Amino acid sequence: MIKIKRTLQLSIFILLLCVTWNSHASTFENVIKNGKLRIGISLFEPWAMQKKEGRLYGHEIQIEG
Repeated sequence: MIKIKRTLQLSIFILLLCVTWNSHASTFENVIKNGKLRIGISLFEPWAMQKKEGRLYGHEIQIEG
């Protein structure tokens, strides 16, 4: 009984791993195909702020840029 339970748990784990891997792979393929990666941020001082001309600056912008 314990062996069947472990086999079932392992099977479910592998299935979930495959589903998760496929969803990430398709997202990565879309980024490569389109040549664009969009990143969202929220304007929150001092992490990200916006100058009057529209240019972003701050700690978060420096890390990503």
